[in-house]
Amino acid sequence: MAMRNLIDPLDFTLDETISILDLADRIASNEEAYSHVADDKKLATLFYEPSTRTRLSFESAMLSLGGKTLGFAGANQSSATKGETVADTARVVSCYADIIAMRHPKEGAPLRASMYSSIPVINAGDGGHNHPTQTLIDLMTIRHRKGRLDNLTVGFCGDLKFGRTVHSLIESLVRYKNVKFVLISPPELRVPSYIRDEVLKGFEFKEVTMIQELQLRILPEEAVSEQSLKQVVARETGTSVPYIHTVRVLKRSIDARQRTIYVNVKLRAFINEQPDEPEFQLVEYKDVSAGKPVVVVGAGPGGLFAALRLIELGLRPIVIERGKNVRERKKDIALISREHKVDEESNYSFGEGGAGAYSDGKLYTRSKKRGSVDKILNVFCQFGASTSILADAHPHIGTDKLPRVIENIREQIIRCGGEVHFETRMDALVIRSGEVVGVETNTGENFLGPVILATGHSARDVYRYLHDRQIPIEAKGIAVGVRLEHPQMLIDQIQYHRKEGRGNYLPAAEYSFVAQAGGRGVYSFCMCPGGFVVPAASSSRQVVVNGMSPSNRGSRWANSGMVVEIRPEDYSELMKHEEMAVSKDSPLALMAFQERLEELCWLNGGMKQTAPAQRMVDFVNKKNSFDLPESSYTPGLLASPLHFWMPEFVTGRLREGFRHFGKVSRGFLTNDAVMIGVETRTSSPVRILRDKESYQHITLKGLFPCGEGAGYAGGIVSAAIDGERCAEGVAGYLSLV
Repeated sequence: MAMRNLIDPLDFTLDETISILDLADRIASNEEAYSHVADDKKLATLFYEPSTRTRLSFESAMLSLGGKTLGFAGANQSSATKGETVADTARVVSCYADIIAMRHPKEGAPLRASMYSSIPVINAGDGGHNHPTQTLIDLMTIRHRKGRLDNLTVGFCGDLKFGRTVHSLIESLVRYKNVKFVLISPPELRVPSYIRDEVLKGFEFKEVTMIQELQLRILPEEAVSEQSLKQVVARETGTSVPYIHTVRVLKRSIDARQRTIYVNVKLRAFINEQPDEPEFQLVEYKDVSAGKPVVVVGAGPGGLFAALRLIELGLRPIVIERGKNVRERKKDIALISREHKVDEESNYSFGEGGAGAYSDGKLYTRSKKRGSVDKILNVFCQFGASTSILADAHPHIGTDKLPRVIENIREQIIRCGGEVHFETRMDALVIRSGEVVGVETNTGENFLGPVILATGHSARDVYRYLHDRQIPIEAKGIAVGVRLEHPQMLIDQIQYHRKEGRGNYLPAAEYSFVAQAGGRGVYSFCMCPGGFVVPAASSSRQVVVNGMSPSNRGSRWANSGMVVEIRPEDYSELMKHEEMAVSKDSPLALMAFQERLEELCWLNGGMKQTAPAQRMVDFVNKKNSFDLPESSYTPGLLASPLHFWMPEFVTGRLREGFRHFGKVSRGFLTNDAVMIGVETRTSSPVRILRDKESYQHITLKGLFPCGEGAGYAGGIVSAAIDGERCAEGVAGYLSLV
């Protein structure tokens, strides 16, 4: 094979570059296997200008491969001080080494060295020309982070005139499909004309004078609007306000730990530039009319995001939902409050959008391991959510905005060739030779394909069906308690440490509490500032409550679940005064406890959707409440001794937790707060067992348990992430079928 030099990144063909990147990945994953490939070889590092990282990178790489190094780290350490030319040095070093890495302040020096060297020469940077090895590292990093080198928008910021790394990388990236460039620099440091006129000819690029990102700690009144933020940017950068065209907030959070409240803001200011990129990343959804069908059972966040991801992967989703579409649901939900009628197929739990559609639309999650939270938030923005969710520390859409977002997702699924069927309940799986190949429905119609089972945490008939057919499931821990409602003004005063509450510039205050009591966690759950308590039963002989907030969080009340951790082994103690509906070892044990507690709540609420309630201090002191404060719960409250009829396992720990919360947050423990029973649907009481890698059920091929109902998520975003992962699992499964 003829000797090769690496002077310019384009000295390697596209295929050769990809081969090198693949080799680098193999070395990185198994360094030991390559630790002797350069035994008895010597690398000469000829660095005519100072360098730390590049020189040490070359030398450490050679040593890691088993080779040796020699050379010099400055021109004054070589015979160049005596007039020796680059050509002469190359001839001499060729006698002592097997390869040369040369860095030189003058453009073309490594090329000249290669003309007189009898060994390969690698350009380690020559003036403002090229830096091919840095380019290879940049390509490797981009591919590692993004998974590809095509279909990218790449921004270059800073000194683009003299930055040889910039020039080399641009020259390499133009060889990949659909790569766009954003060149950000002051006018005096623009990318050279030969790059613009020759290298980028025919490619999409734009030059931007100034985009500044700032991390600021400002007063609430300064963060209230884009205009006020422009004033802050002008102050911080010395730029006149008219030159600041747009300010985009990237991250925003409130620091209320001290008397003076600050807003922490990370923002991007466009100075003398108009942003022409969208505020969020768009996902392209293609036509999948001819794609392989996949049945998605349930149109909550898990099911909807599974369907969208299936479309991305070229598969055709068939979504079946037992409830009605999100608008028709609203009528049935209204009847719960007005007439105390619960439609068992269309309520706060069942119907398009799932249990989250008429809750708060909270998008905050700690689940970051299994997928991209940013991807989920950007998709929500694509379908109509406010871009503020991309910036806020605790983002939410609002129950008034979420239905339209859900409708837009459904319309996208249908436009792409998918199907959505409402009032269509899965009654059974179609199983052939130990493999799920579809579902049977209450309409008499069967739908065929692998099945993503995203039925939500209230689909108890599904758990019973699986258990009856000996399809492996297991009991999973839950949390139960009450919905606690305070006046929002009081919460604002407590959290913001001031009598006036939030004032004109701060949002309705949130809180989060957690404590240990009797070996179990006691904590706030699904806190809804400026919200409402709503009836969330899914059957007629139940009272269950939940919380929701509109987008403006503008009601007079703040509510939160206040719940106690329950483990499967607690079942016997929880039911010691009750007849056990199932054995303590049954995977349905905690579900049976949920059902019994919800029935008790219904009985103590007057056998309708009126909810039993008790003032907070009265509950802690085990006193009856003879009157109740005004509440947002529209079906009405009935004064009831929750401490008496709820299990002591729960109430005793709640009392202890409330006392603790009252100590750490003065004013929180108050009789102005009312406890409304019961909060039981915090999560699924059952886990449907699946393989960690394939997301497939452990015994049934073609079945992919998904989301909160399967026991693998706890909220809108985590369910959406799990839906995407299940869709990817189906794609992998179908590729093997």
